Amino acid sequence: MQRLFLTVDKISTFVGHTFSWLIVSLTFMISWEVFSRYVLDHPHSWAFDAMIMQYGTLFMMAGATHWPKMVTCGATFFTASSCHAPKRRST
Repeated sequence: MQRLFLTVDKISTFVGHTFSWLIVSLTFMISWEVFSRYVLDHPHSWAFDAMIMQYGTLFMMAGATHWPKMVTCGATFFTASSCHAPKRRST
């Protein structure tokens, strides 16, 4: 039974490592979209949805890599309500 568990862990780790290459694709996609939007003034309607789907896939599949190692993975989301301007010091 232990051998079966180790085999499943190896497969899970391989799948996680394979999907971790999505970060390269996601980086190029975001860079291209920023260039296209601000320099060429030609944004794509599908780009935001594709980036969200890739990030979601990357985040969910990261669990496959981290589960056998007993490591947690998380994401931090910043919203307008969670970002505060620094307070000014009175002089």
